[in-house]
Amino acid sequence: MSVPQECRVNIVPLRKFRTDKEIPLGGCRVKELDQTEKQIICDSIAFKMAGRDFGFFEGVNFVIESPLSQRLASYDIVAALRVFKPEAVQNLPDMTVELDQNAKIVDVHSCKFWMSLYESTSDVYTLSGDEVENFRGFWRNFSKAIDFPFMATAIHRFSNAYLKGFAGDRLVDYVIALEALFSENSESIGYKLACRVPVFTNKETEERRKTREYVRIAYRIRSSLVHGSEQSIEEIFQENMEKLVRKKVGSDEINFATDFLSRIREIVRIAICKFVIRLSSESEKRGRSEILVSIDDELIGKGSNALSC
Repeated sequence: MSVPQECRVNIVPLRKFRTDKEIPLGGCRVKELDQTEKQIICDSIAFKMAGRDFGFFEGVNFVIESPLSQRLASYDIVAALRVFKPEAVQNLPDMTVELDQNAKIVDVHSCKFWMSLYESTSDVYTLSGDEVENFRGFWRNFSKAIDFPFMATAIHRFSNAYLKGFAGDRLVDYVIALEALFSENSESIGYKLACRVPVFTNKETEERRKTREYVRIAYRIRSSLVHGSEQSIEEIFQENMEKLVRKKVGSDEINFATDFLSRIREIVRIAICKFVIRLSSESEKRGRSEILVSIDDELIGKGSNALSC
């Protein structure tokens, strides 16, 4: 039977994601795959060719389901979830399914999808009923903020870092995200980040001090990685983690791949979240420049509890 185009949908499976409510968002929906739908997919030729079995679905409980025209929106929803709440949510590459007239899955396209599956060890990402409603409100602001080119850069870099295996690659993405948010040009980028990021993301002086040191080190490592340092990657990481210890930031031993990167990721997440909120409260003619002016005003003492650079 010929299936109309509108009966074809794009699905982005999410690993380790649970919520007790379906989430409709801008033509897409985050829904649970029931056992029948899972079995139909398992019986598909593409799934069998990939050598998978039903146990694969142990960690794939929900999907973002959207019309093909909303394909990009499905990826933005994943990014919004990552910004909304600190825990990780892993998304697998998308696939396309065909539905019959009763909206039942009849075929799964793209063996490439199944061959590209990877395992995730992230913690379970859970949204309670109240959080679902809060997320829907956050999405409204997020979907407007991402229209700003600098926000799109920051959000996509932050989200895409989850797909990177090498810790150094993730750090580079995080720093690029901070540059997109806090630097309006290429002048004195490291200085701007060290001054502006702590003031924008923290209220307490001590937390601002710690954030400043983390951002400084992150930018220094990023520069070493992208500009061809003569040191080995391990030496770059170790040397800079020792600098943080000497500055009494964090514990006596800071692991780059876990402690440091997790802290930088959270700094970026908070910054993006705050930008989303600020942009939604400003008039349409205002954007990053006005936010940066307000940060700089606080730095020069017009605000309270500013951090000296």
